[in-house]
Amino acid sequence: MPPTTLKNYELGYREVGGAFLVALAHHPELHQFTLWLLADKKSAEIGQIGPEEYLAKA
Repeated sequence: MPPTTLKNYELGYREVGGAFLVALAHHPELHQFTLWLLADKKSAEIGQIGPEEYLAKA
């Protein structure tokens, strides 16, 4: 993703589309964040974590 696109998302100038979210959710390195990304929920029992848990492991 180009840096300008990310900045537009961060500043609210552009909405994140569903196709982009699905592409992120399908990325092998991001599977553990799918539930958090799409529903703002976590379930460590099934391997679904958020950024806080990921950073705490590091």
